[in-house]
Amino acid sequence: AYFGSPFNLDMDTLIITCDGAGDGLCATVSIANGFNINRLAATSRKASLGKIYSRVTYMLGLKPWEHEYKVMGLAPYAEKTYAIEIKKILDKLLTLDEDGLTFTLGTELETSYIYDYLREAFECKRFDAIAGGVQMFTEELLKKWVESIIKETGITRVVFGGGVFMNVKANKIISEIDQIEEFFVFPSCGDESLSLGAAWFEYAEMIKKNESIKPLQPLKNLYLGGACSENNFENTFLKKLSENKEISINKSQNISFDLAKILSLNHVVARCSGKMEWGARALGNRSILANPKDWSNVEKINSKIKKRDFWMPFAPSILREKASQYLINPKDYFSPYMMLAFDTTDLAQKEIGAAIHPRDKTARAQIVDKTMNFDYWQLINQFYKLTGTPCILNTSFNLHGYPLVYNLEDAINVFMNSGLNYLVIEEFIIKKNNSNNYL
Repeated sequence: AYFGSPFNLDMDTLIITCDGAGDGLCATVSIANGFNINRLAATSRKASLGKIYSRVTYMLGLKPWEHEYKVMGLAPYAEKTYAIEIKKILDKLLTLDEDGLTFTLGTELETSYIYDYLREAFECKRFDAIAGGVQMFTEELLKKWVESIIKETGITRVVFGGGVFMNVKANKIISEIDQIEEFFVFPSCGDESLSLGAAWFEYAEMIKKNESIKPLQPLKNLYLGGACSENNFENTFLKKLSENKEISINKSQNISFDLAKILSLNHVVARCSGKMEWGARALGNRSILANPKDWSNVEKINSKIKKRDFWMPFAPSILREKASQYLINPKDYFSPYMMLAFDTTDLAQKEIGAAIHPRDKTARAQIVDKTMNFDYWQLINQFYKLTGTPCILNTSFNLHGYPLVYNLEDAINVFMNSGLNYLVIEEFIIKKNNSNNYL
């Protein structure tokens, strides 16, 4: 989180981590300056906020360590009164210690062993109230913790890592703390990002010994994977694919315009282009895209392709130049990795309703900068020119329960085994012939 942040490493920075557990811990507080990181406090894994959330996820019949995002998505549907009842039950399990820097158990139960307690305490409680209560509990405890750390240290530049900070609604609450001036959550900050941290940390140690080597570089973008297509795919893979009479393939002379046109006509399109994005978020290169203005597209995607839980929202990809018209973002945070939720403007709720949460009207937005992914930015810009809306609906390109597609074979497999009618691979548009299509 620290070495990958966009901040210059020339002033004190708070590093706050929170996760389920690792190396006997579940939360840490550190101060960094330059290449030096000094830990102030750490919480034992016995008092884990992340484990409480995972146990609630499990109790709701979902997969712990995987489906916590579904609980977060369900939470806004809860009536506040009932959610508060659940929160009060959870408040007994974990509190902030007197030092303000660590968590402490509120009972004799370690957070790994609270399942029976939850079953008994939550019996006859509504499922949405439970989701709302654990989300409220998480948000309030994290906010109180971060405020206490800032008060103790006086440092207002903060970076965050660890799986608990995949919770974009909690991140929203934290980002709104008045004292925070600079804020960064490392993208896909669960265990999957440890490899990146290890590389940065080791390189920093090398620089300490030899300052003449190339300076450490922060994260520039997340398009770190392999390309969708091989060098000869047009003459091999696509030639073989064209033998399938169920589909047709057209090479576009202006793929940004043609794809934007298809989207403007309310067709749902899968896009597999350029280098694959790393991590848990689809950021345009392995994405299913749709017109965010039309609510019918939510049903199309869910019924024909994704089979997502009905309460789960999709996300908007918005041009950076126009983001302020749709996102309420008084501190002007740049959020290119979908790690932060925003309240939305009246214009957003009117124009891009299919890409925001239908209950609380927040958006887990991807703010798209042309220097990070020009082709994707250009597509959204073309859509803006055609429709007046500088935003498209974005969700991951995969079948429900499966990983994000990686290469041509993956993309074709999902295309042929779903209700998708359009697939874009680089500058090629593949369509099913039995559908009412644009081309």
